[in-house]
Amino acid sequence: MGASMKTWVGGAVALCVAILAGGWFLLVSPQRATADEVRSQTASNESQNADLTTQVASLKKKFETIDALKARLAAASATIPADAQLAELVNELNTAASSSGATILAVTPAPAQTVVLVSPEAKAVTAGASKAAATPSPTPSATAGTSKSAPAAGTTSASTAVPQLNGFVAIPLAVEIVGSYESTKTMLDAVQLKLTRYVLVTNVTSTQLSKTPAAQGRPSSNDGDVDMVINGYAFVLTPVASSSTGTAASGSGTTQLPPASPGRNPFLALPGTSTTR
Repeated sequence: MGASMKTWVGGAVALCVAILAGGWFLLVSPQRATADEVRSQTASNESQNADLTTQVASLKKKFETIDALKARLAAASATIPADAQLAELVNELNTAASSSGATILAVTPAPAQTVVLVSPEAKAVTAGASKAAATPSPTPSATAGTSKSAPAAGTTSASTAVPQLNGFVAIPLAVEIVGSYESTKTMLDAVQLKLTRYVLVTNVTSTQLSKTPAAQGRPSSNDGDVDMVINGYAFVLTPVASSSTGTAASGSGTTQLPPASPGRNPFLALPGTSTTR
């Protein structure tokens, strides 16, 4: 009887231990793991919320300056507009000429060209290749060691590639003016520095005039007056969505001229000026 009781007690104890172990592994342990996961997720969410709060505060602070940013964008858009606006440019040139005392004889635009941005490294390579081509070098001997070949002129390696601006084109311009030396010089300064529209002057040709009467649309001139031709580029940055209108012509390297303002022919002279000689 005593041995049988001990057996029952031992069995009961073993059964209780088994039940407790099973309850731990089947119930308590999974719940503890779930609780740990929830706590970890809560901490992660709190961290993300803190980051979002910081970002929102930063955006609110930046939004306070949106009016100033809009003003800067409007000024930049006037400097490099989204279309040619040649009539407006000619009008501004006419105003500058009137202020300087010079007379505009002609404003001649050419087809727009795609602007290709080049890195300083690529410019150095091109300049070096041009100099090497102009200066003969000794022919290497057959026993000379091999060397790495330099990139061809006009090419850009991957390390010097420059991101391009889609829709960024330049319109070549030739502006011919006549007047005294001081008036033409003032007009040149205005074209380079004082126009709302940005114009990059690339070349200036001046011819001294003698005393002549007015004829064939040209004003009279005095000894020492100057006939000046200002060559340069006006720039246009069309929106990316409409940049397809400026697709380069096959093999020509030029793009279509961006449209002028509706209802205005940019090649007709403005009142008081002449765009042809």
